[in-house]
Amino acid sequence: MLEELSIENLGVISKAVVSFASGLTVITGETGAGKTMVLTSLGLLTGAKPDAGKVRAGSERAHVEGLFAIESDGAVQDLVLGAGGEVEEGAVLLSRTVPAKGRSRAFAGGHSVPAGILRQAGEFLVAVHGQTEQLKLRSAAAQRARVDLAGGEKLGTALAAYHSSFGRYRRACAKLEDWRTSARTRQVEIEVLRSGIEQIDELAPKPNEDEQLRSQIERLTNVEDLREATAGAASYLNAEGGIVDSVGAIIEALQKATRYDPALTNQLQVASGIEADLQELARTISDYLESLQADPNELERMHERLAKITEVGRGRAASASGLLSWRKEASQRLSEIDGGSEREQELEAEVQACFAEADKLAKELTRLRKRSASALASAATRELKELAMPNAQIVVEVRPLAELGENGQDEVAIRLKPHPSMPAVDLGEGASGGELSRIMLALELSTLGRGGQSPVMVFDEVDAGIGGQAATSVGLRLARLAQNRQVIVVTHLAQVAAFGQTHIVVEKSGANAAVRQVEGEERVLELARMLSGHTDSKSARVHAAELLNGSHV
Repeated sequence: MLEELSIENLGVISKAVVSFASGLTVITGETGAGKTMVLTSLGLLTGAKPDAGKVRAGSERAHVEGLFAIESDGAVQDLVLGAGGEVEEGAVLLSRTVPAKGRSRAFAGGHSVPAGILRQAGEFLVAVHGQTEQLKLRSAAAQRARVDLAGGEKLGTALAAYHSSFGRYRRACAKLEDWRTSARTRQVEIEVLRSGIEQIDELAPKPNEDEQLRSQIERLTNVEDLREATAGAASYLNAEGGIVDSVGAIIEALQKATRYDPALTNQLQVASGIEADLQELARTISDYLESLQADPNELERMHERLAKITEVGRGRAASASGLLSWRKEASQRLSEIDGGSEREQELEAEVQACFAEADKLAKELTRLRKRSASALASAATRELKELAMPNAQIVVEVRPLAELGENGQDEVAIRLKPHPSMPAVDLGEGASGGELSRIMLALELSTLGRGGQSPVMVFDEVDAGIGGQAATSVGLRLARLAQNRQVIVVTHLAQVAAFGQTHIVVEKSGANAAVRQVEGEERVLELARMLSGHTDSKSARVHAAELLNGSHV
C-alpha cells in the first residue's frame, strides 16, 4: 500500500506531500492543473523512463519519494535488502531524482540502486491502468494472461508445470539439433582421438620413461669420460700405498696399541669399519668400470625412442607420464561422443518423451483455459451491464495453435460483441476508449481475489468518454474494487469522485500547483465545480451533496 508521496519540482508542482489511505482515493482538478504529475511520480518510483522535460522550469532537478507498506517476507523486501537497502517496520522508501541535465538516480531503502530494481519492485507494488494498458489489453499475450489469472491457483499450477515440461522439451530438441549439426566436427574429433590413442598404445610409454632415457643417454654419450674418472678413483683406492693400504696400516698400529691401552679399542673398531666401507666402495667402482661398455647401437636406440615419445606427445603432452594422462582423458571423451546412430536414437527418444509429457500438460492447460475463459466472459459481461453497456457481451475464445509454444498450444482472444445482433470483434476494432476503460474495469472486477494482482491499482481517467448513469456505475465498481486493495483514480467526473474514501485535489495557481486533501464542505465545493464548472452554484452544491450521500457500496 502507498502511504505517502512526496513531490518536488515536477511539472507545475514545486512541492507537495500527499498522504494516502486504504480503499478508494480520487484525484481531481482542473484540466492542466497537474493531476497527471501524481501518476508521473508513481511511474518514476516504479522504474519508468525519466523525462527531463518534466523537471519544473528553473529547477536543477525533480525529486519524488514514496513510502510503501510491504509484506515482511515478500518479494519487494527481498529485492530491497538484496540491493543493500533497508526496510523499517514493514515499510520501504523508494525515491528518484531526475536532473534537468544528466542521468537520473534511483534509491530503495536509502541505498542507491539501478532503476531496474525499482521496476522490479513496481511490478509487485503498483498496477497503472491507462491508455497504455488499454493498448496492452489488445495484445494476445495480455488477453491470455488475463484468462490465466481468472483461472486461479489451479490454472496457475498447471501453467507452471507446463513451463517446466516445455523447457525440458526445448532443451532436448536443442541437444538433438546440436548433435546433428555438429556431426562433422564430432567425426573429426573422433578421428583425432582414435589416432592419438592408437599411437600411444603402439608406443606403450611407461611413467617417467623419457626422464630415464635422458639419464641413460647422458651416461652412454660420456662413457669414456666416466671410465677415466672412475678408473682414477679405483686407483686411489686400490693402488699400492693407496687409501685401502693406508687404512690397513692404521689398523695394525692400533691393534698393537690396544695391547697396552684397551681404551683405544673403539678407535680400532672405527678404523676397521672404514676399511670395510672402502673395500666395498672399491668393489663397487670396479664393477661399475666393468659395466661401462660403449654401445653405439644402444645409444642410437635410446635416441630414437626418446624422439618417438616427443613426436607422439607433440600437441598432446610434454612427457611420457603426460601422454598416459592424455590417453585416459581421450578415452573418456571418445566414449561420450562416439555413439553414432545409437546416440542419435537416444536423443530422438528423449525428445519424443519430453514432447509427449508437454503435449499432455498442454491439453490439460487448454481444458482449464476454456473453463476459465467461459467463467471470465460471463462475469465480465455481467459487470458491463452494470457499467451502462447493457447490450454488450464479452466473448473469450481459446483457439488451438499449430504447435506447442511457451505458454501452451492456445491463442486466447478477448472480443466484444456490442449487441446480440452483431458479431464479436477484436477489442481494438469494436470498442472506443471509454468502452475499453470499462472493459478493463469489468475484467479487474471479474478476477478479484485472484493471485498476481498488485496491492495498489491506479486508473488514469478510466471514465473517459462516459457520463451520467455509466459514470455512477464506474464509481460504484471502483469502490467495490477498493474493498480489498488500494485504488487510486484520476477522474473528471463528480459521479466517480463521490465514491472516494479519500479525495485529493490538485489546484493550479499561476505557474504553481498545490496538492491537498479535501473533506466536508470543501469536498462538496469541489464536486460542485466538477458538476457545473464553478462553486457558487447552489443547485450544483445540492447535487454534489446528494452524490456524496448516495455514494455507498
